[in-house]
Amino acid sequence: MKHWTTLYIAISLMLLFSFFTQRALSMPATPNPSVHPFPALVLYQVNIKNTQNDSVTITVIDDMNHGNGTSIKGLTMHDDTSFFTFEEDIYLRTNETITVMFDTPDHTIQSTQNGITVNLERKGLTGTTEQMVLYDPDGNIIDALCWTSDSPTTAEGKDMQELFDQGGWSSADPATCFPSEDIEKDDYLERISLLHDTDTKEDWTRISSEQTITSEDNKDNISKKTNPASSPESYKDIEPESDSEINTTPTCSALIINEIVPNPHGRDTNNEWIELKNTSTEMCSPTGWSIDDQEGQSKPYSLQSTPYIPPQKYLLLPSWETGINLNNTEETVRLFAPDEALIESISYEDAPDNESFSRLHESDEFYWTFMRTPYMKNISEPPTEENNTTQEEAEEKSIPHGDLSENIQITEVFPNPKGNDSGNEWIELYNNENRMINLAHWTMHNSNKTYTFPETIIQGKSYLVLSDKDLGFSLNNTDATITLYDFQQTPIDTVSYSNVEENHSYTKILTYSNDHEEKSWMWHTPPTPGTGSNPLYQYEGTIVEYQQESGMLTIEIEENQETELLTIHALISGDMLANTIFEPGTRLNVTIRQENNRWLLENHQILQNTQEKPSEAPNEGLIYIALSSLAPLGYIGYKTIIKYKFIKIV
Repeated sequence: MKHWTTLYIAISLMLLFSFFTQRALSMPATPNPSVHPFPALVLYQVNIKNTQNDSVTITVIDDMNHGNGTSIKGLTMHDDTSFFTFEEDIYLRTNETITVMFDTPDHTIQSTQNGITVNLERKGLTGTTEQMVLYDPDGNIIDALCWTSDSPTTAEGKDMQELFDQGGWSSADPATCFPSEDIEKDDYLERISLLHDTDTKEDWTRISSEQTITSEDNKDNISKKTNPASSPESYKDIEPESDSEINTTPTCSALIINEIVPNPHGRDTNNEWIELKNTSTEMCSPTGWSIDDQEGQSKPYSLQSTPYIPPQKYLLLPSWETGINLNNTEETVRLFAPDEALIESISYEDAPDNESFSRLHESDEFYWTFMRTPYMKNISEPPTEENNTTQEEAEEKSIPHGDLSENIQITEVFPNPKGNDSGNEWIELYNNENRMINLAHWTMHNSNKTYTFPETIIQGKSYLVLSDKDLGFSLNNTDATITLYDFQQTPIDTVSYSNVEENHSYTKILTYSNDHEEKSWMWHTPPTPGTGSNPLYQYEGTIVEYQQESGMLTIEIEENQETELLTIHALISGDMLANTIFEPGTRLNVTIRQENNRWLLENHQILQNTQEKPSEAPNEGLIYIALSSLAPLGYIGYKTIIKYKFIKIV
């Protein structure tokens, strides 16, 4: 009898164990609460005919992690084939760069002040007809550039068709690519704007980098070139091949101090900068030149390993590099030639917050302006004082009326940043015309406060961001109405907001839904000052698949009476992710935006879950419990019968 008792207990435990195991395996895995999107990258420079090393420069325009850096693991570069993929976690921040050099002695990845440099042993790029394509880890095209000869082959035509089908270029016709015959030896292609990408050759321009240099010791002409592997923030060093070449370096004959920012928003340390400009028509290397501030203060900074400066271009010297800390009350910045001769001395007093001390064109006059223009031409005009007038009266008289336009829009308002509001609030304007607009004597009204624009240029199809320091008033965190007037006091645009959310901007977003478009305001994060917000698209569809680890959601939608599959990055986290169940067959509405050539989930609404369990199906859990209870109940019954002798066993 003991054997039967043991058998009953063993069967009971086995059934109970299988029940709880089945329940555990059927539960969804714990979601990953920290899925970050891939950073927004663009091709910035491509050199296909360099006599030393072909190169490609990629710029991080948004790390998609609030400036804290995001891994580029999985980024793939492709021409005829996918020739390089970043296999390790390398974290880059907004505005940092990836410089890829071809045909180098060794394969290395090196950290630089502005990002990383990748040296590849692979031969250089094809100079006739080819593409340069960037792919994200999921195989989606991030950015692309193509160039072509007069007679592309059939295979090259197929490559263009594939690029067009994947959304990497605006046309499948190779003739729409940049003509390679127009690219001379050692020229390179450079993107015109980091913010506007039409996937056409109009996004790019050819930069000529050849400069003939004559040395007294060597009467032969030695051709020197700028290194195209440069970022929008800096030009990289060019390594000479021998000591004799150093003697042939073109010296700077017309180097000036162009702009100074001594008092940036927030912490000054490591955020101040000085900009130099090469005003000549020739390339120059400022090697041996130096800058410092007032006598006896910071140690002079010598430009010993400084890159070339192209004609009419700029060199930015941040304080974290130079070690020069500029005073906000009274300061002098000095520029010295290699022979230690003082070339220029610029002094200022009482630096306003977040303004630059800018040179008026190439004159000797400097002025304070909130229009900071690193690596760009100084475009604002200074206010001038007239005798026997106040500064305000002088501005009123000296600045002509601006332009009239009905196409200047208020597009984004940021009233409640995280932490301290002062100095961090802002309003964004957008010029929806192709021409530049002068906003002189336009006004911005906020309740009973008014800001009058000095001469301020907003370029065509561009943004202008005005901080609360620029405006002279703060933005209410509860509700407010902001109105923009032209100089005739005609209202041009207005926006009202309420229910302010911290660290959210109130953004005008274009939404496409059911074949119609609508502009509406909504609270949005992260804020996008100076870049504009991507339009939103709304679809109704059925979930086909959801990959929880990668956050990839695939839904089936109907578009133009045809069924299509739409793959979305469902980048949600925290409680929202924990409470979201994306099951195949579920009907839902999604609001998505396109960013970096992929769709990101902005919002969603579950309409119907079609995965209902049939009512006639038996409850597996009850079956397991019933079976597992037979053994212990039988054993208890047997012991009861024996104890009370209900049945006599012989």
